Amino acid sequence: MADLYVILWNQKASKFIPFFPKGDVVGFGQIFDNFKGMIFEAITEVDVYAIKKLELEFWLSFPENTPFIYYIMKRFGTHYYLKSLLSLRTKSNVLPQSIYNLCFLLETNINELDFVKFPKEFTQSRLMEYSTLSQGGFYKHLDILYKAEILSRDSSGITVNMKKMRDSYPNMHFHK
Repeated sequence: MADLYVILWNQKASKFIPFFPKGDVVGFGQIFDNFKGMIFEAITEVDVYAIKKLELEFWLSFPENTPFIYYIMKRFGTHYYLKSLLSLRTKSNVLPQSIYNLCFLLETNINELDFVKFPKEFTQSRLMEYSTLSQGGFYKHLDILYKAEILSRDSSGITVNMKKMRDSYPNMHFHK
């Protein structure tokens, strides 16, 4: 299982930023000369590297760094794509889509798995933030998922029954 622990919250913008895997590049921020920085909260330990604009421009000017740029754009594109799927769903399907998105970020081969175990940092409140549902709507749909035994919870965290998820929500899955 991939280590997927970093959940960021932009305190200035009061905006939730998705889950990122361990070792992933979250972003460059603004690379203006007068950049004052941003405040983020991470639920686990993270390393932050500050690179000056001139150094970044020099570093990215080499053609051999093209794979690095592609990797970053692909990672951001994946998060944006998965997040955009939430706006295409009816309210009753937003939470299952959110859970599916997070399962996909944890395990890219989820169509072959029977269960996906969320790390303990994936609390219900974090799932609610990611889904963007109201508190009432979130708990209503969460209860449905628990009753359908798609989700189960124990002391080590939340487990998703992918077989039942696929059977109950067949339109939420990627087909390669």
